[in-house]
Amino acid sequence: MRTTSDVESILFEHIKGSDLDLACNGGVWMGERAAGSELEDIVINSLTITVGGIQRAVANVNIYVKDVSVPGSSNHNIKDSGRIKVLSDLAIELLKEFSTDDHDFWVAGQGVFQEPDIGQHYINFRIDHTIYNA
Repeated sequence: MRTTSDVESILFEHIKGSDLDLACNGGVWMGERAAGSELEDIVINSLTITVGGIQRAVANVNIYVKDVSVPGSSNHNIKDSGRIKVLSDLAIELLKEFSTDDHDFWVAGQGVFQEPDIGQHYINFRIDHTIYNA
């Protein structure tokens, strides 16, 4: 039987060193990112996993992007749509569907969410996952 930690580890290994990882100026993290980070961090967390011969799991891959200032405004920031597009395209190519010996992963959903307290947005990819236990 696999655990949520196993799911996070597999996703970490798939992302680490990829074009997506190299394009981001931050790190790849399992669970949570460094406190106060303003970098383009990739954070992997696993939400749930079933038990049994065939297990089903749900995980999130979140990519943080710092907001940009509005020209002519000293205190108004907006999402960096251009950067979000570039990183989203790299992420979807990497995550859309892939397999290991006994695991299948695929993107089940995607969205962009604001983090106003830290002046960032994050791109969220919901990853569904099936594990075939021997």
